[in-house]
Amino acid sequence: VDRRCLICGLALLAAGVTAARAQPAGAAALKVDQVAAGLFRLDGGGATALMRFTPAGTLLLGCKRASHQRPLLTTLQRLGRTADLAVRLAVLPSHLPEHAGNAAALAAAGVPLVAHERTLTRLSDLQRGGSGRMAPRSYRDQLDVSLGERPMQLHHLGPAVTDNDSVLLFADLRLLALGDLYTAQPPLPDWVGGGSLGGWIRALDAALGLPWDRALGAAGPLVDRTAVQALRQRLQAARQRARDLGQQGLDPQAVAADLVQSGSLGQGLMDYNTAGALRGELAREQLITRD
Repeated sequence: VDRRCLICGLALLAAGVTAARAQPAGAAALKVDQVAAGLFRLDGGGATALMRFTPAGTLLLGCKRASHQRPLLTTLQRLGRTADLAVRLAVLPSHLPEHAGNAAALAAAGVPLVAHERTLTRLSDLQRGGSGRMAPRSYRDQLDVSLGERPMQLHHLGPAVTDNDSVLLFADLRLLALGDLYTAQPPLPDWVGGGSLGGWIRALDAALGLPWDRALGAAGPLVDRTAVQALRQRLQAARQRARDLGQQGLDPQAVAADLVQSGSLGQGLMDYNTAGALRGELAREQLITRD
């Protein structure tokens, strides 16, 4: 197993070098690092993508922004020259461009795609096959995507950052790829994309019920359960603070300013519509009264 992992790692590193040379001047290349046995991360050009090597081929989780199509496809093409390293399945963690920017290019290259049903609804152009392209596979709550005797389960834990986030459990590694559901930065749901603070909290509760020891977010290093629990507490505290301020009669912009200045939620909350979306969430859940 160690020898195979070494060979896979060397192949991926070599592919990364080739991709870097193919990248247009001034654009950052993909950075390759090993996370665990047979599991590598690709950083740069969007959220962290993961590649899991198995005896039956490679699973790709996430496919970067469209701006990094060339280095990503160069990397995959280089790996595809060795049959047992070729990408057999690509999983889209959500519809956001940092996760799914090259989904259409992968489909055109013949890579089978799988994603939550709402991801495909939001990326409607992918739902159509045609031109020799296989239509993506969708799932609703849970899907087994095991490959080459490596157990992997895809989970949708409910609306969280968006309404279509997927997390991937590498069961044999006891590692959970949380994607956007974990961040060390001030968090911010995508209310336009169907996310919410309450949903994010409930999704983390569900994630903590899965069997894992280490987790990986859309950026940053591996974390343990304590870090994920701490994020849940931060989200709960932000929600409570927003409720208290709303009950005091503060307008959405004043609530947003307080939460951003305290580091409770991300800077994007200062957008007028986003601040209103937070207030709308609290009102829908009857935590504050509607105007």
